[in-house]
Amino acid sequence: AYALGALTFLTVMAIGIAWIVYRRRNRPKVDNRTPEEVAYDELDRIRDLGLPEQDAFKEMYALVTTCLWSYIEGQYHVPAMDLTTAELKRTLRMTPMSETNAQTFIGLFTDCDLVKFAGFSPSIEAANLLVDQARQLVQVTAAEAAQQASVDDNANNANPPSATTTISTSVAGA
Repeated sequence: AYALGALTFLTVMAIGIAWIVYRRRNRPKVDNRTPEEVAYDELDRIRDLGLPEQDAFKEMYALVTTCLWSYIEGQYHVPAMDLTTAELKRTLRMTPMSETNAQTFIGLFTDCDLVKFAGFSPSIEAANLLVDQARQLVQVTAAEAAQQASVDDNANNANPPSATTTISTSVAGA
């Protein structure tokens, strides 16, 4: 009887340990990179594919577009992948992104749409330049977003709730 109980206990323990090991190995990885770091890495990967030299313009322009949509989603919390270029143009007006940068994004997406949907074939040089343009746009908007976040933080810390409460209490008590 003791042997059967011990065997059952050891079997349950083995299953429990196996389950813990399985869960740890199959745990989803957390990506702690910023949206611009993700975009830079993806743009480097796209450049390294050498798609223009393979006459794979549609694929390259689609990858760059997807990369920038993901960046916009991460940086501005806008569902860019679910929007058409025209819808995205309207939506970007509601973000802290400057009008100039929003227009640059839309211009780039419009150019990409021409290649992806209208059969336009750019030169190899223009296709390679696309990655540089996308990288520059990410750099400019990331700096703009960081500056805006700093301004927002300073504005929020200028009158913290405790200071406002203290001032109100002091004035009320006087």
